[in-house]
Amino acid sequence: MKSIHLAMIVVASALCLAADPVADAVALYEAKRYPEAAALLEKTIAESPGIRMDAYVHLLKCYSYLFDYTAMLRVSRQALRISRKQYEVFYFKSYAHYYRGEYDAAFEEIQKAIALNSENAFLYNFLGLIHLKKNELPPAAAAFASATQRASWNPIYQNNAGDVYALQGNYQKAYEAYLKAASLDPESKTTARSNAARLAGLLKKQ
Repeated sequence: MKSIHLAMIVVASALCLAADPVADAVALYEAKRYPEAAALLEKTIAESPGIRMDAYVHLLKCYSYLFDYTAMLRVSRQALRISRKQYEVFYFKSYAHYYRGEYDAAFEEIQKAIALNSENAFLYNFLGLIHLKKNELPPAAAAFASATQRASWNPIYQNNAGDVYALQGNYQKAYEAYLKAASLDPESKTTARSNAARLAGLLKKQ
């Protein structure tokens, strides 16, 4: 009987060690059950505020899909009190400010994210979007150029570069960017194909 009792204790201990609420929350997130995932992550973080940073990052992802930008700012500030080395936290803080219309604050935070991950094309693309909202066309063009240099295969970045070139009146460069985006986008998920066709007509008239 004593050996059975000890075996039960060992099994129970193993089960406790195997329990991973963050992994459970990630599974809920991947199943697009964002409110449930967020609730589990909030509970887990409240019980262990110093838990690994991916718990905070996944919670920020959940709130981005729930369009809860106030919660995103709260969680990002909480995460940054623990560590300032996770570029995703700065990105999501920038994202929240962006969708609240706080473009100067968004710019400050995306710069911090880029400082931690300077080869991430996604971050430069987002920086370009912020500059567009601030009506800063030359910096937007530079940011999208940085994005396309780091991820030349991405049609969205190429299309965004075309958009800003068109806004600057550089229709030839815009046309070339749209053509490249269209070649990378056979399913026409972007507006690159129609944009290229529109500019082709415009360039013929010049």
